[in-house]
Amino acid sequence: MSSDQAPDLSDDSESYSIKQELFDALVAKGFSENAIKKSIVSGCVDESTCTQWITMHESHPDLDTPLPDGVTVEIKVKKVLTEEERAAKLQELKDKITAKKEEEKNDFQKRERERIKMGRQALKVKEELEDYKRKADLDAVARQKHDDEAARRRVKIQIIADRYERQGKSSEEAALLAAKEYDERIQKSQKEAEEKLKKMQAEHPDSVLPVVARSAPSTKEWDLSKLTSTGPLAIDVINRVYESPQQSPESLPSIVNSIAAHSDAKVAKECVQTLLLVLTNIRDNPFDMKKRTLRTSTNVFTSRVLPILPALELLRTVNFDLVEDAEGNHSITLTTLVLRRITAAIDALQKCVLLLG
Repeated sequence: MSSDQAPDLSDDSESYSIKQELFDALVAKGFSENAIKKSIVSGCVDESTCTQWITMHESHPDLDTPLPDGVTVEIKVKKVLTEEERAAKLQELKDKITAKKEEEKNDFQKRERERIKMGRQALKVKEELEDYKRKADLDAVARQKHDDEAARRRVKIQIIADRYERQGKSSEEAALLAAKEYDERIQKSQKEAEEKLKKMQAEHPDSVLPVVARSAPSTKEWDLSKLTSTGPLAIDVINRVYESPQQSPESLPSIVNSIAAHSDAKVAKECVQTLLLVLTNIRDNPFDMKKRTLRTSTNVFTSRVLPILPALELLRTVNFDLVEDAEGNHSITLTTLVLRRITAAIDALQKCVLLLG
């Protein structure tokens, strides 16, 4: 018996129901209303069971007798909605769909805000790690440079001490004399370099020496072509640039403009093209250390990069550092790669190439 045919147990009466569609289908088969209702009272629930039950009891005398007292079978007529009711139902469904979509939209926006927040936090942590690594790398380079210098000093002092020992000096006396002689040589070399630098200042009074940090890149040019033939002096000049505070990435366009402002347009163009090639190779091959290293002794570096001071400042700004190996050879190496700085420098250099033609 279906749920809509369950009897009402609140009193002694029994009430059943049958859907209008089922009743009409059974009448169409020629069954009487009384027989149909008795089949429902007997527990039939659909057209098949009702048909089977009535067919089995067609010869039974009680099939067409009235239903017992208190037993009723109601024919449920399917309700037909009015236009207003249909419109109200449709609007209710639309409202539910709209509310569901709005809820999903709010959930998506909330998840997106959380994703952006987490992304920003991750980027901040990454930048902090990059800065920490960069400082650690600089410290390591400085320590290595100090250790290399100390090792070279010990070797050279030992060579001098061996000479004194061959002259009959004791080991202790030879070591003291060797250290004194070596230090005097270094002081003499430094003094000669300072004198050469002063001479260059006198010959080029408009030159700007990188002794102190500047708030913005200088537009004045400094022709270092005469320094390229004197390695120690050129390295001293480069070293002064790298001892000055590193400029921010926002200064890159100004630095490039300073390169372009060089009096010799051909030299400026070659310098810009060389820097653009170097940085593009690094961007496209970030893990190739050969492409991240510029030897200061090469003809390309001494003729195209070194003659223009802002070019050194640009390399310093994108994290190139001056490095010296165990043999005393110098190079400018990108120790810490920050792609956004490299990309910013490339963009500024490409715009400069277009201006220079």
